[in-house]
Amino acid sequence: MSMIFHELATNAVKYGALSVPTGAVHVTWLVNDGPKNRSFLNCEWREENGPPVTPPERTGYGTVLMRVTSAQAGGTVELMYDQRGLIAMIKIPV
Repeated sequence: MSMIFHELATNAVKYGALSVPTGAVHVTWLVNDGPKNRSFLNCEWREENGPPVTPPERTGYGTVLMRVTSAQAGGTVELMYDQRGLIAMIKIPV
């Protein structure tokens, strides 16, 4: 999780909501029951009031890092490039 949050925070500072004084990041999480009696941490990273967001033209190292890291733990990362700000949905087994 720390690698995923580090990548999200670094990108927010360089290109996203934290690159401008009015930008903000909201992080929410909860633990839900999942298949096979496993619990999952569901986390939402939502950037707001930053520069307009467009999907990247190529998949970069950071995106691959987040997806591989979550998959190795048995989870997923979904990135949504909403015009108002990046949204990352992270699901990791507890």
